[in-house]
Amino acid sequence: MNLSQLTNYQLFEIIQNTAIDSDIRKNADTEFNKRKISIDEISELVSIHDSLYKPEKESGLALKYKILLVLFPFFIVIHNIIAALILDKGKQYKFRQYWFYITLGYLLWTLLVILFAKYYLFRGESMKELGNIYKQTFAFLSVC
Repeated sequence: MNLSQLTNYQLFEIIQNTAIDSDIRKNADTEFNKRKISIDEISELVSIHDSLYKPEKESGLALKYKILLVLFPFFIVIHNIIAALILDKGKQYKFRQYWFYITLGYLLWTLLVILFAKYYLFRGESMKELGNIYKQTFAFLSVC
């Protein structure tokens, strides 16, 4: 293999690629060192390499999934479908968002149940009775 005909960038890519045979990479490295490339040129090669092969930023969950997870956190079928889509691709950021919106949904529904119970189930006289029971219990415990 004639490595002298390759460009500096091609040699740099061969050296960086760990999937290529180590003998070829050593030969490319010696050819790269023979060329006496300046530090500025090497940094330019590195920046070109990073711009071409930098992994793309991971996007978040779609809005429809966020709404489903917040409004229906108790439906396991929905969780299975969304989790399968996310875990299949190995997306860590999406998986963190998935759990955030599930817990947000649980929190929302817990608050709704508490508020419903407070204003519709335990209103009026029943709350006064519960207050009297609480006062009697507290008075009994303070005497003991």
